[in-house]
Amino acid sequence: MPIQAIRLDTLNAPALEVLGQALFRDVKITGQADLTNAHFRDLTFAEDTTWPNQESLLRLEGITFSHISPGSGWEGVSRNEQGNNAEQARWESLLYDWVDRSAYSPQVHQQLENAFQSAGRSDLADATFERMKQRERTSGHLTWLGSVWNFLLCVVIGCGREPHRALYWSVPIVIFGCLVFRGKHMKARRAEDETIVYNAFWYSLELFLPLVTLLAADVWIPKQDDRFRNTWHGSIQFWGGSWFSLGSRPSLGSCEGSRCRTKSLKE
Repeated sequence: MPIQAIRLDTLNAPALEVLGQALFRDVKITGQADLTNAHFRDLTFAEDTTWPNQESLLRLEGITFSHISPGSGWEGVSRNEQGNNAEQARWESLLYDWVDRSAYSPQVHQQLENAFQSAGRSDLADATFERMKQRERTSGHLTWLGSVWNFLLCVVIGCGREPHRALYWSVPIVIFGCLVFRGKHMKARRAEDETIVYNAFWYSLELFLPLVTLLAADVWIPKQDDRFRNTWHGSIQFWGGSWFSLGSRPSLGSCEGSRCRTKSLKE
């Protein structure tokens, strides 16, 4: 069912069902578009398809599609830098110029995420999931505590899809620990260990890494009267446990819908 070379003020097609290919080419919708509960087997957006730019005017709740693409004309483009960038932009437009402009619905984002994954675009599937979690926060669907937790997850580990970010955040904490736990502020736990060479890096790293023993924290400890360093000693252990708990947990919300995808630091 081709829809092409047309300007519309309103597209009112709730519960529309297209069992073949639905092709949108050179379509501009200036007013309202309603595709709620529509079903498409093969949905294709070719060149110059423009949707309403207000969330309230673009309704996609309940829409389903088995396959989606930015147009057959973009398949098999030349593998040079310009061609790759153009193809990437067309795929990204399905998220940022279509789903992301619609009224917020996690189901729509999950549909697009699944379609991207089926098309082998795991990068865009992850981007779609992250945008869903970000819009969940900004759309007012969460309590203030839930919004704070959502924000932390998005910043620290990409909403659960980029757990390796936790390692990047750990670097400044460990470096700060090296400065705090310098040798002159430390003492051996036992007198017989005074001859062991102390290393601030290994000590700070062992505190930060949960379930890791580097034979530094078992030997050395901040001087008893040093309140600041004894407090930081507990704080760095707390942050280390929290960071790696976030980084190794499954992607929150990724088991919703028709599939379950899990990522951890082991990947």
